[in-house]
Amino acid sequence: MHLPPSSGMKTSSGSKRGPVQRLIKVNSDEREYVGKMIDVDTKLFRTFLTVAAERSFSVGARRMGYSQATMSLRIQALEEKLGVRLLERGPRDVRLTAAGRSLLPEIQALVDMHDRMVKRSKETPAFATVRVGIADSCGASLLPGLMNDILDDRSGAQLDILRRRSGCLQQMIEARRLDLAVVVLPGDSPAGFELGALKLRWVASPGFMPVPGMPVPVAWSGPDCPFRAMGVAALESSGVAYREVLPDPDEQVGQAALAAGTAVTVMAEGTVPEAMHVLPPDSGLPALHRASVRLLESAGMQSEATASVKRRIVDACLGAGAQAPPRA
Repeated sequence: MHLPPSSGMKTSSGSKRGPVQRLIKVNSDEREYVGKMIDVDTKLFRTFLTVAAERSFSVGARRMGYSQATMSLRIQALEEKLGVRLLERGPRDVRLTAAGRSLLPEIQALVDMHDRMVKRSKETPAFATVRVGIADSCGASLLPGLMNDILDDRSGAQLDILRRRSGCLQQMIEARRLDLAVVVLPGDSPAGFELGALKLRWVASPGFMPVPGMPVPVAWSGPDCPFRAMGVAALESSGVAYREVLPDPDEQVGQAALAAGTAVTVMAEGTVPEAMHVLPPDSGLPALHRASVRLLESAGMQSEATASVKRRIVDACLGAGAQAPPRA
C-alpha cells in the first residue's frame, strides 16, 4: 500500500506536508514538488490499529496471535516509514502521540478500503467463456453492428467468436461446441428464435442472362450453402428448369463458375460483391422468399454470462427492451 510522507515530516525548507500527496509551489518560479511515495505493508497498519485500540502491546499481541516482540518491531518499522512517533509507552498502558491521533482515522480508513476491495474481488464470479458463432451470410449491414454489440458486453464474459457457414454452426450447436449461434435459415424454419430477415437476390457476373428454353446453370458456395434450399425450392415451384454446375464440395469451384459468367447463384442483399450484379425481375428467374436470421442456443444449463451475451444479441437485432426468447 502506498502512502505519502506523514503530516509530521518536514521538507528541507521547513514546510509541513499533509497526509495526502500534494503539489507545492516552491520559490518564485512556481516549480512543482511531488511527494515521494512510500510502500507500507498493511500488517503494520493493522498492528498499529490493534495496539491503539487495546492500549497495550501484550493484549494486542494476544489478539493478533503474534509475540509482543513482533508487535513492537512492526510499530517501530511503521514509525520509521512514516517518520513520526505514533505511540508512547507509559507505566501502565500505551498512549497515542499527537501524530498517532492525527493519523489513526486515515489509517483505519485505508485498512477498511483495502478489506472492502478484497471482499468485492472474492465475491466477483470468475470470468466465464461464451462461445458464439456468427454466420458469414448474415449480411454486411448486420454483421459489423452485431459483432460490436457482442464485444461491448459488460458481463465480464470472455468471448470466443467464430465465423462459419450456417450449416456448420448448426452442427456445432447440436454438438454443444458453441453456446450461441446466429445463423441464416429458410424463412419457415422453426429452429431457434428469429432475429430478423434477409432479402435474397439472384446474382451473376455482369452481362450474364439465362438463355430462354435452356436449364438455368446454378452454382452454390459449397455443399452447405444456406441459400441452396431456398433457391432450388423457388425454381422447382415455378417450373423453371435448372442444372447445378460443378456440384463440388470445394466452394472455390462454384465461385470460379460465377466469375467466369457461366452460372447464377443466390446471395443476401447487401453481400453482393462489386464484381457481381443482381439480375433484374425480367430475367426469367422466380422471386425468392426471405431468409430468416435466427438465434440458436446449445442445450443444457445456461450460464449467467451466456444469458447476458444472448441479451446483447437480441438488443442488437431487435432493439433494446425487446423480449428475449425463452429457453427451449
